[in-house]
Amino acid sequence: MKIIYYRHNPTFPCEIQENLINFNELTFVLSGETMYYVNGETQHLKQGNAIFIQSGSIRKRNPLGACDYVSFNFTDYDNLHLPRLIENATTTEIKHLIATCDEIYKNHYQWTDKVEQALSLIICLIKSRLEIQKENPLVIKIKRFVKENINNKINLNDIANHVNYSPNYCEAVFKQETGTSVIDYLIKERINEASMLIDEGLLSLTTIAEIVGFQDYNYFSRC
Repeated sequence: MKIIYYRHNPTFPCEIQENLINFNELTFVLSGETMYYVNGETQHLKQGNAIFIQSGSIRKRNPLGACDYVSFNFTDYDNLHLPRLIENATTTEIKHLIATCDEIYKNHYQWTDKVEQALSLIICLIKSRLEIQKENPLVIKIKRFVKENINNKINLNDIANHVNYSPNYCEAVFKQETGTSVIDYLIKERINEASMLIDEGLLSLTTIAEIVGFQDYNYFSRC
């Protein structure tokens, strides 16, 4: 991957004339606002927004007064599909990663591989957040309850009572949205938690089984 990380000085307007780009651009507006014109369409970016422009697009930028933003210009990721305008994109995690990129380019300009890693994490965070936004609210509640109670003895009735729906309705919606049953999801999350504890190597298998909510060690072993 070829990548250029650009941190704009907000005291200097940075207008870009209309041109054809041969790289992908991902820009985050940290403060202020700016106008983009992409393939003839206008995009108004405000603080917290991001814009993703695919390679091969014609784009123009016109900041509206003082504007603090950062841009990642990169090749590869040919199959990357993100919306052009990403609202509320600069989450706390992404701000931390941007600050990391600032430090990398301030002190170790040659460490482009580190910027690539930060960009990969940023893209993963954006995609994960977009996927969550698409999810059925009931599915989100069920998943959250499962994760919060991964170490407790819970079943489908407990989950249904928490979200105020019948067990059958929860099961039907969850399976339609995710392709798996609520209990299979619960078991998968418990196994994932157990795998991390096993990798740490600090606890016995029987102790781990109890910690992640398995009452029957033989069943835990089979899972």
